[in-house]
Order: sequence, then structure tokens, then C-alpha cells
Amino acid sequence: MLTKTQYFLSATLGGAAIALAVANGVMFTANQAVQAELAQKQAYLQQTGQLEGIYTNIATSLAQWAVKDNDRAVIDMLGNLGLRVTTNAAPAAETAPAKKQ
Repeated sequence: MLTKTQYFLSATLGGAAIALAVANGVMFTANQAVQAELAQKQAYLQQTGQLEGIYTNIATSLAQWAVKDNDRAVIDMLGNLGLRVTTNAAPAAETAPAKKQ
């Protein structure tokens, strides 16, 4: 037979074990939700990385078209998106002819 102290101690430890099991279940469920959200964000970032080359080509083509047609609205729009559009100056002509030897 158990003494009062042994009974109280085993009842307390049993209650603590039940409380910890419930807390473990709650944390497990919360962790699964966070892992699912993280996996979704990782998939989005992976897809974005694959599209980066396409986005670069689109932005470059749009900037070239805007410079060629002198379309200030498109140049300003690209500037608002953080893309700076500059024109390449024509190469400087040589001022002195090369000496023949």
C-alpha cells in the first residue's frame, strides 16, 4: 500500500505527465503549420529564382525599346521600379590618325 506522500507524489507526477503530453501535442500541431508555411515560402523563392533571367530580359528589352523610341513615360516607370535606364554614348572617334611606319 502507498503512503499519503507516495500517493500525492505519484498523482502529481501523473498529472504533470498528462499536462506535458497535451503541451507536446499542441506544439507538434503548431510546428507542422509553421513547417508547411515555410515549405510554401521556399517553393515561392525557388520559382522566383528560376524566373529572374526572364525578368531581366524583359526589363532590358523594355528599356532598350524606351530609349530607342525616346518614351519618357516608360523610362520613368522603370525608374519608379528602381531600374535606372541609361543610354550608351557612341564611342569617341580618334582625334589623330595613327602613324604609319
